[in-house]
Amino acid sequence: EVTGRAPQPPRPRAEEPAMSAEALLLRAQSRLAQGKSAEASAAYRDLLAQHPSSPEARAALVSLGQLALHQGKTAAALGHFERYLAGGGGSLAAEARVGRIQCLRRLGRTADERAAIADFLARHGASVHAPRLRARLSELGGG
Repeated sequence: EVTGRAPQPPRPRAEEPAMSAEALLLRAQSRLAQGKSAEASAAYRDLLAQHPSSPEARAALVSLGQLALHQGKTAAALGHFERYLAGGGGSLAAEARVGRIQCLRRLGRTADERAAIADFLARHGASVHAPRLRARLSELGGG
């Protein structure tokens, strides 16, 4: 039967409510725990895009750096660690500095690596990473 009315356009679905920074961080961490590193990276990037000034986004920079480092994307990893460190202190500063040192080593930037290790040891001398970094510094002839 024809009613004479024009067909109605499909009603737009309600937008998915934006996820909180905390929810996005938890999603990324759970993907990482499941070994789904590409999905974890995407979730961390979503977090940075949607909540760029949140503490969760800041923490995501370190996780993204570590993921990129494991994937052999050294320059990208270095960028993430340096962005975190540019924000001043933070609970992940030691991890970010260790990641930065690993990047500099892989990139063959020996002078920068030596300076980064000396800086790390000055700031985090009691860290679990300190003994290994002191040994590396003496290998480089800087300690």
